Amino acid sequence: SQCLAIPGGEDPKDFHMTLAYFGKSEDWDEEVLEQLPNLIEEYASHSRSITGELNGAARFSATESSDGQDVLVVLWDCPDLPQWREGLIQHLEEHGFTPKKTHGFVPHTTLSYLDPEDQMPIPRLEIQPVTFDKVYCKIGDQEYSYPLHNEFIEKSLQKAVDPFMDYGPDP
Repeated sequence: SQCLAIPGGEDPKDFHMTLAYFGKSEDWDEEVLEQLPNLIEEYASHSRSITGELNGAARFSATESSDGQDVLVVLWDCPDLPQWREGLIQHLEEHGFTPKKTHGFVPHTTLSYLDPEDQMPIPRLEIQPVTFDKVYCKIGDQEYSYPLHNEFIEKSLQKAVDPFMDYGPDP
């Protein structure tokens, strides 16, 4: 993840791919939230690692939820990821956790926030293979990590599930 660092951008230790966002943790009953890590662990225990590629950079246009800043991202091309994510969402919804549907799912990791007038700070990224071997759950300051089971594990992206980051108000 250090190779993706942009001067003035997000700290590489904070890189993640959000699979499901449920709003702010303080908006949930604490007893209900206590179930979420166990549900994610349960789903992960029956899952294999996910392979694919980092396949370029993109720029999302400024919105209210990005505080008027464009968002520079890397894109992940993982053929099994959409179906795996849908299975996770279905599992969580069956237990009362319905994610926000503010945006469609575009597998990405935020590298930096940019003024809409700024030029792209990186012209192009080479395709790089990746294997996601863990899923993370973050609730407030608490973080849980669960392995995706596979005999061959290369590396993981930190915080693959970060459901309670503050992305601003829902539209």
